[in-house]
Amino acid sequence: MSTPETRTFPHDVADFPSYLGVAVSYACNYRCLGCIHGNKEEMRDFLKSRQTFMPSDRFRAIVDEVARRHPPMNLTSPGETLMHPEIYDLIAYAAERGIAVEFDTNGSLVDPERLAACGARNVTFSIDGLTQEAYEAYRRGGDLELVLGKVSDLAQRVARRGSGPKIFIKYLVNAYTENTLEQAAEYFRAMPGVTFMVDFFHPPAESFLAKCANPMAVSLARWEQWRPRRLPDYDLFLPDEQRGYAVHKAALLPFRGDCYSPFKNMYINTDGEAYACCSLALVPDPATRDLSRQYGYGNVFELGVLGAFFGERAKAFRAAFRESGGRVGPCLNCWSNRVAAQQEALAVKGQGRFPTLLDWPDSEQPDNERPDKDAACTSA
Repeated sequence: MSTPETRTFPHDVADFPSYLGVAVSYACNYRCLGCIHGNKEEMRDFLKSRQTFMPSDRFRAIVDEVARRHPPMNLTSPGETLMHPEIYDLIAYAAERGIAVEFDTNGSLVDPERLAACGARNVTFSIDGLTQEAYEAYRRGGDLELVLGKVSDLAQRVARRGSGPKIFIKYLVNAYTENTLEQAAEYFRAMPGVTFMVDFFHPPAESFLAKCANPMAVSLARWEQWRPRRLPDYDLFLPDEQRGYAVHKAALLPFRGDCYSPFKNMYINTDGEAYACCSLALVPDPATRDLSRQYGYGNVFELGVLGAFFGERAKAFRAAFRESGGRVGPCLNCWSNRVAAQQEALAVKGQGRFPTLLDWPDSEQPDNERPDKDAACTSA
């Protein structure tokens, strides 16, 4: 394995952010088990420290600055994107300026008429299971029948208009959902213009802080509860009886440190703080103190998008990333730094599914830098 001193880093800094993630909402009406909102008591102080919605004038200023280069913009947020009170107007504002807007949603708050007409490029519905029991095993607080009705209504409206967002269904495969996978695929593919895709499932940790400390590990009990048995290719974890937990299979791959996000992309939080990716914006320590800003690029509300992207803090983060070979805080425990040919693996989305271990090269190679379940994500 190459060392940080000898390896050749594959990425140069882009002359303009090639992809923008913009968080518009920290509010959510669901309590999904693996999400910060499924652990609200534990994360109460952290959530209180977040700005609930991005101010609309600030969002428009971001759009105005980047519109000349038309970078794709993803509005998937730590909360439910559609809870922003002006979301359809904001999407329309960006779309009218040539920006391709996409986002994920639980679907419960969709206004099919407005979404069909607002100019969004892609919308992905997170729907796991074809029964209420399977659906709410993970998506607590959700009403499957309501969401299915919204998807159907939207698909029909887009078909009648001859324009509107591309509609994707993301179906997570786990013990509760695997037995209705084929039925779900048939159900959604019968809707006009709807693309059905499957994705792997990360079993929820016992707490959100445990997930932050090491997203590459879950307890054996949680793994056993959620692991798919009929479709084992979608089980991303292996039990380690000696260590007493299940480890993500990506953790067994060589650490490559060639994630491109620090050099190509940018994620902007609701308060304007900018980061290389969304993961770095959600890094509380075990005492729930907010440590995320140590990885930030600065605030785009003050510096502008380009001022933050090319600023001193961004340069310092990239330098630390290069010098350590990608071993910067949470990056050490991120699968993006371990999966070879990440961009090629993600390309299988075009084949109607999300990547699984079947798409990851070198999956049999061991790694002597296997993450420690008890190591804090900020310790690297």
